[in-house]
Amino acid sequence: MGHEEACWLLVRGGACVALKNHQGETASDIAQRKGHAALAVWLTRAQLDPNGLWAAPSDPDELPSSNRWDEAQQRHAREDRLVAYAGSIVHIPSGARYFVDDFERTLIGWHGTFDPPMDMGGYALFETPT
Repeated sequence: MGHEEACWLLVRGGACVALKNHQGETASDIAQRKGHAALAVWLTRAQLDPNGLWAAPSDPDELPSSNRWDEAQQRHAREDRLVAYAGSIVHIPSGARYFVDDFERTLIGWHGTFDPPMDMGGYALFETPT
């Protein structure tokens, strides 16, 4: 229906916008069909692999993770955070530094690393502030 704020809140909460309805349409396809071109582009950008390491959580107490390293923004946890990653949970304790993408999804690297997210070789996936 073109409600951008509602879409943003759903994506931030872990909604999987890559899933398809019975007609084979994604949320982006539906937005485009209904004349919401800008929202369709935004929803396409929000898509992550629904079956990969960064799949949307199924538990409402878990937050979604992301691999959009080029969007990294630093945050500090105000409370403990439980983040879904690779079929498990990454615990980010209160006060810890972590990073998010443009949709406020937590960036999680190899083996659940988050400060900073690391690749398989143990290198940061983006340049982090000191």
